Amino acid sequence: MDKEKIIFLARIFLALLFIITGYEKVIGFQNTVSSIQGLGSLFSTFATLLALGAIVFEIAGGLMVLIGWKTKVGSAMLMIFLILATLMYHIGEGHLHPFLSNLAVLGGLMLIYVCGPGDYSMDKKKNGK
Repeated sequence: MDKEKIIFLARIFLALLFIITGYEKVIGFQNTVSSIQGLGSLFSTFATLLALGAIVFEIAGGLMVLIGWKTKVGSAMLMIFLILATLMYHIGEGHLHPFLSNLAVLGGLMLIYVCGPGDYSMDKKKNGK
């Protein structure tokens, strides 16, 4: 398989993770808010706003990476979300595997950010290449 097809598949795989989990947050919005409230009083005050932000970053960033449109912005949005979610939920005893999984996904997003979306993308078509 050639490099461009692999980049395209990598974008699809990474994007689907965020689009699906963002959608799950929409359909289970109250559960999402409750989960954030469970993190403590600091987060409880802004739980609804944080939940809405997570949904926007995951779905918008995921779609941007999926279609390869403004891919740098989309991958940056997903990296910001992932770093914050990891710090909020996956630090401490018993969280090694989720923490390492998030680091692996972060690595994939970093590659897309640095290397670009590849030929099968809106960004590439926009630039006339």
